[in-house]
Amino acid sequence: VEDNSVTRLRGWSIDDRTGVAEIACITTTSSSYGPVPHRWLVRAREDADGIWRIDRLILVQMAGRTPDWGWLR
Repeated sequence: VEDNSVTRLRGWSIDDRTGVAEIACITTTSSSYGPVPHRWLVRAREDADGIWRIDRLILVQMAGRTPDWGWLR
């Protein structure tokens, strides 16, 4: 990663032990053809010990496209 800028950061609670953050960035790498926008959802939950852990990370969009999950089959 040569450069990364957060362009949107928004968060909300699902319940007392679950929160979600939407993070949008523009990233440039040595192998990209310029800046690439991408958007993620990050879900965190508080466990029984009171520690918050990320339990889900979802790539929502990259370079204006929704991922094709067919490669997971």
